[in-house]
Formats: sequence, structure tokens, C-alpha cells
Amino acid sequence: MHQRPVAFILVVCAAFAALAACGSGGGSGGALPPTVGGGFVTGPTNGPAPTGSPSGVASASPNPGSSATPTPGNTSTPAPGGSASPGPTAAPTAAPTGYYAQGSVRDIASGLPIAGAVVVLAPQVYAGSTPPPSLSSGSETTTASDGSFTLTGLVPGSNYLEVFENGYATIHKPIAVNQLDNQLGMLKLTGITADEAAWLQQVNADRAQYGAPIVVLDEILQEAAQHWDNYMAAKGYFADDCSQTTDSSCTTAAQYEQAAGAQYTHSAQNIAATGPNSTWTNAETGFVAESANCPQPATYSTCLGHSGAQHFLNLIDPQYVWIGLAEVKNGTSYNPIYGPVLDYYTQEFGTPFQ
Repeated sequence: MHQRPVAFILVVCAAFAALAACGSGGGSGGALPPTVGGGFVTGPTNGPAPTGSPSGVASASPNPGSSATPTPGNTSTPAPGGSASPGPTAAPTAAPTGYYAQGSVRDIASGLPIAGAVVVLAPQVYAGSTPPPSLSSGSETTTASDGSFTLTGLVPGSNYLEVFENGYATIHKPIAVNQLDNQLGMLKLTGITADEAAWLQQVNADRAQYGAPIVVLDEILQEAAQHWDNYMAAKGYFADDCSQTTDSSCTTAAQYEQAAGAQYTHSAQNIAATGPNSTWTNAETGFVAESANCPQPATYSTCLGHSGAQHFLNLIDPQYVWIGLAEVKNGTSYNPIYGPVLDYYTQEFGTPFQ
């Protein structure tokens, strides 16, 4: 796990009591090796703070339909006093041939199946929020009414699993296809709230102003951002890692991402804690305001190496293509440094490892 340097700021604004922010980023390097199987299973998006590694590390059971299902035979009702004669029974459905993968897709909050989601497993990563127009290799399918799917004709070796559905963060996860039968378990998608959609739009507008490409919501980064926001709000804690607490249950966003099987060449984090009655716009405005600490006109290149601009640099870094956004209003614990009850905001950035 690469180290992410830390910067702190405290900005007093008229619109709210205080904005305290911490930014880290810039590192490049390793992550966990690709894994086969296992979904992303966490609690509700705005639920209690997780207290350990994400439950998505554990393999999930194969979805219904991942094993052969016999075709029903004679279903006649037995006559009184007798029994029905069994009719001819069709042969069980044949298992896929060659390299294949099976799993199911569900909503992370409700647990309900998501029908019609597009699932892609291919050697190359497409990285966006919409399915690729065509595949040069690999396999693509859509989920059935029960959320299940089967992908056939896979290419053995290193692949990327991607799941696309409107209104949800997109799964982008490295998968090693090294056996014929690959059971992926239940894959959970996080629904995008109206606030998160508006925040993402503003992030991309801010990035465009400084020549950076858009970023899209990534499932693992989204879960990791929410995990860390939940922890800070529940504990009255404010830092980008666990170095300021003796709580043995503390698990950072970066650790969450690694445990979920993510691989990034670069990653970064911005966090902010504000007074009550704030919104994500206060956090975003504070990050952008750091451009004043750079030689003008501020650009990514001119800001590099300047103190007090780390959040701004993370926000407009052109190498990032994925993001996770989280907000927790009215944290439940007193923060002894920054105020009694704060609102917390987290941004997680990543660049795919390919």
C-alpha cells in the first residue's frame, strides 16, 4: 500500500462555522493481487460506521442459476388413493463450456436484485460509467430478472470485471480468470443520491476548468469513502488515517480499498469537516479555494510542490478517472478539536491499474 501524504487546513467561512480539511495523495505503487470471487457486501450507505475490513472480502455463495437446473417433468396431481406416474424428465441444463463466470447483482441498501445491468469481463478496463460500444475480446451480458448472470467465452489471465447500471456507481474490479468455472458471488451496487450526483457534476465542472478529464463514480471508492465518513462521524474523529486514534477497530479508506481487491496506480483522498447546516458545496468550495496558494493563474503544474494546495491538486489531477463521494450530516460524536457535532465529507480518487 502506497503512502498518501497529508495536509491540513482550517478555513473560517461566513456560510458556516468552520471547514477543516485534510488531503492526501500523490502516491503510486502496489495493491493486492487480483482475486477470483467475492462481491462487495457492506451495510447501508448511510448506516453505522463499519468497524473492520469490508465484508465484501469474503466469497459469496453462487447465485441461483449457477448450477444446473433440471427441467420439471410430469406435474399432474395424483388421483385419490394413488400416486402419479412420473412422466419423462428432460436432461439437466448443460453447464457452460470453456472459461465462464457466474454471479448476481444486487442493490447494496435493499438487497434486491438488479435486472438489466450490463456485466463485462474483459482483459482491458473501459473505466467509464457506461458500457463499451463493442468488445475486442472478453464477454458481455445483462442480468436476468433475479439479478443473475453468466459470462462465457472468457479470456484466461488478468481481466477486469465491470458492472454498469444507470443510477448506480460502477464496479471496476481486477479479476484473475485462471480456472474454467469462476463463481463471482453477489456483486453489490451503491445507488447514487441526488446530492452525490450534483456533487459529481460540480467536481467535473471544477476539473474541466483546469483542463482535467471527467471522473466517474467507482463502486469500491464509493464504499471506501462512505466507510471513512461513517467512522469519523461516529467517533468524532478527523484525520485521513488511524494514526491519531488508539481504536483497534479503525480501518482506513485505503485499507478498505485494498481489502476489496482494488488496484490503483495512483490514489488520493480529500476530507472535510464542517459546522452544522453545511452542504457538500462548502467542502468543494474549500478545496478549490486552495488555488489561491499557487502562482497565478493556477494550474496543476504551477501548483505542484506548493504548500496549502494538496486538496486542490487532488481535485484537478488529470490522471484520476474514478472517484468516490460521501457525506454524513450531523455526526453523532463530539469532536474535541473542531467542534461539537460536525458534518463530514470525503472524496476518494483512483487511477486503474492495467
